[in-house]
Formats: sequence, C-alpha cells, structure tokens
Amino acid sequence: MKRHTAGFTLVELVIVIVVLGVLASGFMAFFRPLIDGYFDARRRADLTDIADTALRRVAQDVRRAVPNSLNLIDATTVGDGSACLQLVPTVGGGRYRKGIDLTNDDATCPGAGDCAAFPDASALASAVVTFDVLLARFSGAQAALQGGNVIVVNNQNGNDVYDGSSRATVTAVAPVPKAAFGMQRVTLSRNPMAGGYDGGSFQVVAAGEPSVVYTCTNGRLRRSVGAFARAAACPAGGDVLATDVLSCEFLYQANMGGEQSGYLWMTLALGRGGEAISLAHGVHVDNVP
Repeated sequence: MKRHTAGFTLVELVIVIVVLGVLASGFMAFFRPLIDGYFDARRRADLTDIADTALRRVAQDVRRAVPNSLNLIDATTVGDGSACLQLVPTVGGGRYRKGIDLTNDDATCPGAGDCAAFPDASALASAVVTFDVLLARFSGAQAALQGGNVIVVNNQNGNDVYDGSSRATVTAVAPVPKAAFGMQRVTLSRNPMAGGYDGGSFQVVAAGEPSVVYTCTNGRLRRSVGAFARAAACPAGGDVLATDVLSCEFLYQANMGGEQSGYLWMTLALGRGGEAISLAHGVHVDNVP
C-alpha cells in the first residue's frame, strides 16, 4: 500500500499567509487609533505634570516674596513665548522691639546695665542700628538670622528693595542679655527704619539668593538667581524648570486683589510630539510691608 506524506503544499502556505495578512491589517485598522490615543494621552499627561510643577514652583516663590518686589521685565507681548518675572524671595521674617522695656530694663537704663535694644527711627539712614527680635519664623537650613543675610523693612514700592533704601545687611547676631528681651539681638549695617516706619515687622533675604528671575524664552522656562538690582532685560541661563515651551505669559496687577494685595496670573503652554497643553495659575500677592 502506498503511503501519503503528511503536510501542506506551497499553495496552501501562500493562502494562509495571505489570509493572516488580511486579518492582521484589519485588526491594526481597528486597534491603531486606540494605541495612538493611549500614547497621545500619556504625552499630554507628562506635559501637564511638567507645566503644573513649574507653575507651582513660581507660585511658591511669589508667595514668599518681599512685599512689592515683583518686577515684570518682559510680559507685554502676549503669546510671543517670551516673559520674565523678577522677585526678591524671603527665607523668613518676624517682629522687632519698637521701644523700651519698662518691665525688664535695669534701673540704670538707658545709660548702663542690661537694656532692651530697639531702632531709632529718627537716626540717619547711614547709622548702625541694633534691635531685639521678639518673634521670628524661618524656613530651611539657611534661614536663621546670621551675618551676611539681609533684613528688609517697610518696602513700600517696587524700587526701594532693589536700590537699597529699605534693606540692610546683618553684621552681627548675639544672644539677648535677658530672655525677656526677645529671641536674639541683631545689628544692621545701616538704618532702614530711617523713614519713620514703626510697624515693627521685617523680612529676611538669604545672602546667596538676593533676587530670582523666571525667564521664559527659547522654548524653556528657567529660574536664575540675580543680584539686588532691578533687572531691565531677561537674563540668560539658569535652572531649567520646563522644556518644549510654546508660549508663556505673566500678568501682574499690584492692587487687583484689593488695597496692598496684588494678583499674578500665569499661563504656560507646552507641546511635544504633535500634542499641546496649556495651563493657567493665579496667585494672590501680599504687598503689606
């Protein structure tokens, strides 16, 4: 008896390949939009996360900025992808003694003995001033009152803190003679209270971060550290907070939120791989010195 060899012919193989190709193309036509949609959604989610993190970082610095220190450098052309915002960030603040301590001063004060220290608002701006800190609150390891840091007092407008009239450098920090006098005794290089300010509050600026500029240009949002000078142009360089920037805008009104309460409106648009997102974020700005 003649045996037949098991298997398939070349024609059958070709037919199977053709049928599988037709089925595969049909499946791809059905599932391709789903696959593309998944990766598109993932790209949008990544862009949204980057934009949200960047805007929140800006808002964090704005909330801790010296009152009236926000400076819009280039934000007049909407949608041009270029915008710059400058501010003076604080690392803390507090209240200082404004007058004599009738309860705890020695009987020989003010001439001798352990006496409370407070600034003389009638003294010249060039005079060295010493005062006791009654209450202070700081954030971060570098935020403690220390020599080299800067004290800002009564910054009423956008120029004073930059030109130096409302700030002074800490030259010495010492313990108070009596615990009842306060937390620490601070000496400043000059008298920022010379204008007659009697509010009793102050802000502390770290020596290593006098001002911060957020620059949005060339497809990137950057954060750079600048000097105590009012910037007239967007600086180059800095730490990158976001890439793939399509447009960026800062809108600021110093009194929009009420008297001595400003409002900053920020928009940031990012795009990558054919996908684009746009986020907006608003921040209330406390401009009370």
